[in-house]
This record gives sequence, C-alpha cells and structure tokens, in this order.
Amino acid sequence: MEDDPRLELVAEVSTLGSLREKIKAETPDVALVDWSMASQDLAATAALLRADQATSVLFLTVSENSQQRREILRLGARGVLSKYASPSQLQSALWQACSGHLPLDMSIAAMPATASDSGHRIQQLTRREQQLIPLVCSGLRNKEIAQQLGIAESTVWHHLTSVFTKLRVEDRLGLAAFAYTHGLVVPTVAPSVAVGLGAD
Repeated sequence: MEDDPRLELVAEVSTLGSLREKIKAETPDVALVDWSMASQDLAATAALLRADQATSVLFLTVSENSQQRREILRLGARGVLSKYASPSQLQSALWQACSGHLPLDMSIAAMPATASDSGHRIQQLTRREQQLIPLVCSGLRNKEIAQQLGIAESTVWHHLTSVFTKLRVEDRLGLAAFAYTHGLVVPTVAPSVAVGLGAD
C-alpha cells in the first residue's frame, strides 16, 4: 500500500484500544483491521463501529464462515475481506470503502442465478425502487434516504422490503452484492485515502 502514491498509511497499531485512539486522532478514511484482534472484545468493537465517525472499517479474516462474515457486517463494518485477498483486490476494496460503497468478497454473498432469472427480477423493480438501490449501496440509512428522496422513512422501509422480495435477497449486503454483480450500481473512485492499519 505504501508504494501507491494515492494512499497514505497514517498509523499501525497492535491493540483495539490504540486503534480507537488513532482513529480519533488521525480520522483516516479507512481502517484496515485484523478480525482476530477485534474479536477479542466484541463489545468494544461494536462500540467502535457504532461511533459517529467518518472512518470506514474493513476487516481481514481467515474465516470462510459466511454467516460469521455477515454478522461482522451487521455490527457496522464497511466490509470483510479474506486475508488471502490479492493486493489488487485489497486496493479495490479500499477505494470502494472510500467512495461509500460496500467492498464485497463475493464468497460472502454469492447468489446463484441465471442471467435470464436475474433480468426477470430486475424488470419487476419500479422506478422508485431502482432509485433506492444506489442510495442503499452507498451506505445511507433509511432516514438519510428518505431525506434525499423527499419521502417518509416508513415509505423507504416499504420500498426496501419490496426490493428484497423482488430480487430475492435477505438484507442490504445481499442487495449490494446483487447490484454490483448485475450492474445496477457502479463503484466510484475516491481521489485520495488515508489508511489506519490494525494488526496482530
């Protein structure tokens, strides 16, 4: 990462406490964290992810357990990646996180579907539902989506439920995986990034 002139490595830490301190002091765009460190104190990790901060947190793990990875994302992580990811995959994930999108390891949310089946699902979406998808994938909450579209938060919830049903996905992660895979959302590239790295 240090060889990429677009990236600035602002800190390396070895404990969850020092990670919190560095995020507060340096406010990096992304914190890349070893899940084995974060999992030692799930309550503290959850509190870190819930904090009102601009830093997107990505976790690296050796686990292939898709359910565990989904739970990590539900805690509020921006993404979960394999420790065996290639440098280019890691770099791509960093840029996606900086642009507000969910960096997806497709092994987490693989959705077997034929092209014709996927096309049929997409055709069922209303125009408003299609407008909703990029906003969800950008990481906005229902309240923020409602403000941007000028509709009630309850209406967003109803639209989102309909989208999940039509596309046959379980949650926002599944929706994002479907959207990126089928071209409903195209990630943008951020011009610069500072990276905070947590490691054992």
